[in-house]
Amino acid sequence: MKIIKKRLKSGEDMSFWLKDYSILLNKLDYLLFKLTDKKLSSAERTAAEGELQYCLDRKEQFEKLVSKFHSIEQKILYEKYVNSKTLVQIAHELGYSEHYIHNKHSQIKRLIKFSES
Repeated sequence: MKIIKKRLKSGEDMSFWLKDYSILLNKLDYLLFKLTDKKLSSAERTAAEGELQYCLDRKEQFEKLVSKFHSIEQKILYEKYVNSKTLVQIAHELGYSEHYIHNKHSQIKRLIKFSES
């Protein structure tokens, strides 16, 4: 299979995966909610459970893939939005000052917002 690399806009190259990951998490939340419905038929329940398992598998694959990204921006996004760590925790783990990580995160958010507009 041939892989084609496309150059992304500055905000996109840091967050191209974040939107898809967010959609996947929302779908997981919905499926968990749906499975609380006592009126689901057994066929509907089975289908929802299958879809839930598929989404859980995709989430695991997604997180494994994204954890391999090497840029500081990707590491900040991964730790903040996948592992739910604070910027202080991220700074300590990555060996940067808290101020640097906070500024870098602010810069990332601005770039993402700009690339979405």
